[in-house]
Amino acid sequence: MSAIDTIARSQAQTAITRYGKAIVLRRLVAGVRNAVTHKVEQVENSYIARALIEGYSAQSLVDTSILSGDLKLTIAAKAIERPEAGWLVDFNDAGNITTYTIISVEEIYSGELAALYVCQVRK
Repeated sequence: MSAIDTIARSQAQTAITRYGKAIVLRRLVAGVRNAVTHKVEQVENSYIARALIEGYSAQSLVDTSILSGDLKLTIAAKAIERPEAGWLVDFNDAGNITTYTIISVEEIYSGELAALYVCQVRK
């Protein structure tokens, strides 16, 4: 890791913290075995972060997996662990909590370290 990596990650986090919107990322993981039902119950892990939220342009919809209504979330990599497809994302959309599912994640690198995660999300 170089000094440039550290600076770029910090600057990305500062900008997104200042201009981004609050989100909650949620994922289900295998949890503890229930002594009564003898089933392994899933546990939800959640992460609070901030993200820049954008719609995709009409050009992005041509010959890609992006559908109308999908959104692009840009999250500072320094703020959270790498999200994965299937995680849920909640944010306040005009007074209502809206839940989206992560479809794909692209990492934007600065040197050896990821500086940003760009997530395609869908309702």
